[in-house]
Amino acid sequence: MPFYIDTESKVHFIDDSSYEYMLPSGSTVITDEDAAELQKPAAQTTEDLAASARVKRDSLIEAFAWRVERYSREVRLNITTTDDITALDAYMQALADIPEQNGFPSDITWPTAP
Repeated sequence: MPFYIDTESKVHFIDDSSYEYMLPSGSTVITDEDAAELQKPAAQTTEDLAASARVKRDSLIEAFAWRVERYSREVRLNITTTDDITALDAYMQALADIPEQNGFPSDITWPTAP
């Protein structure tokens, strides 16, 4: 397939040579393999991985917080509780401690929700 690379390292594809005039000046033909390699997403940095992990962690905490709130409400109303608060607290704390894991941010053991 006709792949080209321009002087800014951007990859272009033209399947009809009559359109080559549309390519940026200085573009050269490259192999399919080179084009595929150049179009791979860049590896995430440690900072990117850490930010993504924190977003996931915060989302899990937010999605789970209603169960802690429900437990508190049930206690205040003096009705039978739906959840075991010790298990809820342990899970929430394990999520909060994610950044303290030895493998963070590339090797994370996510806790299992109760």
